Amino acid sequence: MSHQLNQSKLNQLNEAAQLIYEVLAPTPALAWPGLNGALGAKLWVKHENHLPTGAFKVRGGLVYVDRLLKTQSVTGLCAATRGNHGQSIAF
Repeated sequence: MSHQLNQSKLNQLNEAAQLIYEVLAPTPALAWPGLNGALGAKLWVKHENHLPTGAFKVRGGLVYVDRLLKTQSVTGLCAATRGNHGQSIAF
């Protein structure tokens, strides 16, 4: 299996990153003194819970819906879950 990143895939990744950057604020990465002391190392925690849905999956749903709307005529969307994925589609 090849793991090469062709130009088409790179363009898709750049488009997705731009969309996410335009819609979502960056989530903070914070060092926690208690964890740092317990581990004996500086640990940074990325707070994805600061996103509108409380989880990182909002990014995937955002990109999916954007691509869907650009390629198909859609009158509505439904996700068979109210979990993180369903919330990302609703967002």
